[in-house]
Amino acid sequence: MSQTIDKATALEKIPRDYSTYSKLSAELKLDVDVVRITLQKTGSYCIGQIPMVVFENDRSLAFLALSKGFSLDKLPAIYKSDKEMVLMDYKKRYYGPIHANMDLWNDKDFLDQLLVLNPSLE
Repeated sequence: MSQTIDKATALEKIPRDYSTYSKLSAELKLDVDVVRITLQKTGSYCIGQIPMVVFENDRSLAFLALSKGFSLDKLPAIYKSDKEMVLMDYKKRYYGPIHANMDLWNDKDFLDQLLVLNPSLE
């Protein structure tokens, strides 16, 4: 019989045992605090198990996921129009802009920032 893990226990166990997240209830897998500690402590190890709705509802978690190695193309489409997200992905991978929404390609500020990161794109 499986044991139910409460939020406090999950927050305590996740930093020590990465597999804890996979054992959580669906409700706890949506909890912002639980997802944040999971991303901070496990990096991209558990990223495929985190429901995308969490990222749709919290930009800071999506940003954290990017900083921990998750790719922009794996995040909800709303972030493909987010300059900061696209540029961060580009800094990490150099192919972030291919996932950018077409509207960004008409944004001079975005293009200027992209050229600062990689002048050879000019």
